[in-house]
Parts: sequence; structure tokens; C-alpha cells
Amino acid sequence: MLDEITRASLDAGNILLPLLDRQGYLPLDEGEDSPVIHRGKRVCMLATANVGMTYTGTTPLDTALKQRFSTVVAMDYPPFDYEVKVVLGRCQGLRAAQATTLVKIATAQRRLARQEEQFSEEISTRMLLAAGEKIGAGMAFQQACLTSVVNFFSAEGGDESERTQVKQIIQKHH
Repeated sequence: MLDEITRASLDAGNILLPLLDRQGYLPLDEGEDSPVIHRGKRVCMLATANVGMTYTGTTPLDTALKQRFSTVVAMDYPPFDYEVKVVLGRCQGLRAAQATTLVKIATAQRRLARQEEQFSEEISTRMLLAAGEKIGAGMAFQQACLTSVVNFFSAEGGDESERTQVKQIIQKHH
């Protein structure tokens, strides 16, 4: 499992190429008599990647590395009911209605981000979990949303800012 392969250095990606290739081996150095490590016949290589301009500190995957993975699965947020279960299951003390409200807020903001392109990013499940943990521990819903969701959005533009728009979505759904 190569987790967040887009955070690996270019050198690491180049070293992996022959191991990921159909030949499945990795020479330990450039010499003719160099020892070679062979990938096991039943080994399956999986990788995760954060792709896009909003992920700083990542390196775009070059074509040669990408094409060594025969299957690419583009992931989106989980379905509504499942995301509620995830948030509820991971946030001790959080009530079902609170988890549902958090996911409703995220769903509404994500829809605006995708359809009207009003936002530079979307409310992530990770943000919902952070807010849910705080709410479950006794923090007020609005305060938890402010510190774990709202403050991640830009305040540039004052009353028209992304931050203000996210606050309005929260007020509408809470």
C-alpha cells in the first residue's frame, strides 16, 4: 500500500517504476551483476493520491507512474446515509440528529461548490469528524462548526466571502 503517493519525491516514484511494471523487479544498483528484488507473484500494489491544485506539498503523478496502475478508482464523498453513519460512529457522544445536520451542511456546500463554483474547496469528511468530536464532547454546535469548518474558508471579500457563505449554510440547516 503506497499511501498518498503524490507526497513521495520524484526519485521515489522513479525507483518504484520497474517494481510496478509488468516485469516486477527492482535492481539494487546500476551494475550488471547487481542483486535484483522480484515482486512476489501474488503481490498487488495499491496507491492513494490526493490530486488537484488545492493539495499543497504534493507532486503531480507523471504519466509513466500513473499508467503502471491498471485500475484507477476516482473517489467522491460517501453517500449521505453512509457519511452520517461514519460521523456518528467516530464521534463519541454525538447524537444522530447532529450527525445528520453536519452532513446536510456539507452536502449543501459541496453542491454549491460544484454547481456554482462559489468555493475554492469543499467541506471534507475530515472537517465533519473534527466538528462532530467537539460537539460530542459538549461544545456548542455553532462553535464546533466555526473552529472545525468555517475557519478553513477564506474571509477575503467580507460579507461576500466563502467564510460568510459557509456560516449562512450552517445557519440555514441548524
